Amino acid sequence: MSDLTADTLVNEWTWKTDSMRAMAVAVLRLAVSRAAGEPFSALDLPTHGEDAHGGSGIAGSVFRQLADAHILAPVGVFCEGEFLQRRVRNAGGNPVGLWRLADWPLAHALLRRHGAAQERQEQRELAI
Repeated sequence: MSDLTADTLVNEWTWKTDSMRAMAVAVLRLAVSRAAGEPFSALDLPTHGEDAHGGSGIAGSVFRQLADAHILAPVGVFCEGEFLQRRVRNAGGNPVGLWRLADWPLAHALLRRHGAAQERQEQRELAI
């Protein structure tokens, strides 16, 4: 299996889980709600309700996948030829990366596709 095929399968299955899809929608809503280039982090996600933070590891994974797709970009500086992402600290003192929206049209397309209808999708012909 080629690396491209493996990456495609991982991405396809990652977004099929309800928690990952819901967190991606929450992050995209946050990103498009910010003024052009205004940085944000997972700490800016609501703690309650529909767009609440999805739990340990979920937000970080979603941010990374959206960055890999060039929808989000890290906020930071170059220092001696190395990019250093700006970070803030959460309540536990752990570093949390800052991001900005990099592709507004794609973010809106994903929100239209996944954000408008959050209902669970089923393939009834495969249901037992």
